[in-house]
Amino acid sequence: MVFLALPALQRSQRDMQRKQDLLIVKEAVEQWMMDHRVNITHNDKNLMKIRDDLILDTKYDKKKSKYFQKELVTPNGGEYHFSVARMVNLNPTTTCSNGKTCFDESFSKKYTGGILEFININFGTKCAEDGKIEIVGLQDRPYTITLALENAGIACLDS
Repeated sequence: MVFLALPALQRSQRDMQRKQDLLIVKEAVEQWMMDHRVNITHNDKNLMKIRDDLILDTKYDKKKSKYFQKELVTPNGGEYHFSVARMVNLNPTTTCSNGKTCFDESFSKKYTGGILEFININFGTKCAEDGKIEIVGLQDRPYTITLALENAGIACLDS
């Protein structure tokens, strides 16, 4: 019985760390916006600046951001990859129960290649039911931070 339960427990613990790391990323995004006195929208010129200053995709840049409270290390000991997206330009993958345009886990898998350690910052969106992401419009300022989970589904944090 222990051999059957242990892998599930370990997956659950790794997913818990991923969710905690999303909180660290959210605090960094909020701090960046306060420091730069901006609230980013879909069509904002600061969209790529936040990626350059804050996100620092580790495939290209090994330096660490001053905005993170600690160095982010994945549950498997690797580095997270980051994406900044304008969701309004992408094709939706599903419809939310309220009839709005939404994205679900299949969106995350398609654009990340199924990499678990891929954190997406999606401007102009909000978290919807069942781990879906709802598009709220070009001029809206909300954003979500999402990450695929090992036990299926995605973790989603609203701004």
